[in-house]
Amino acid sequence: MMTVGRPPFEINKEIIDKVEEFAANGLTSEQIADALGISTTTLCDKKNKYPELVKAIKEGKARGIGKIANALFENAQSGNTVAQLFYLKCKAGWREDQKSDMEKMLVDFVFNKIAPMLGKGDLPYAKETEEFHTESD
Repeated sequence: MMTVGRPPFEINKEIIDKVEEFAANGLTSEQIADALGISTTTLCDKKNKYPELVKAIKEGKARGIGKIANALFENAQSGNTVAQLFYLKCKAGWREDQKSDMEKMLVDFVFNKIAPMLGKGDLPYAKETEEFHTESD
């Protein structure tokens, strides 16, 4: 009697290399399984049986992340402002809602030193914001 169905999926050097490359290119486990033509359950089972498969996925992901991180860093060093800001937000904890020390000092200076000299309500900004209307009003 013949058995019907797929032949068993075997792990070999070629599969390990493919899996590592897929992971390096940012594919998820589900996408890797799809690319190999197997289910995610089969991939999970094979990962449990073959530690070299898990190692290939980890090393591939690390290689892919390293490539992108290096490209980001190079772009930031070459003057790409977006890359610089992204890098600083991720690596240095910068947030857009934080005011710089210089901004804080400037606001303090204007409102605590300049405003009292002008007298209450004499700040042009305060008047503009209270009485601001568009031409359509």
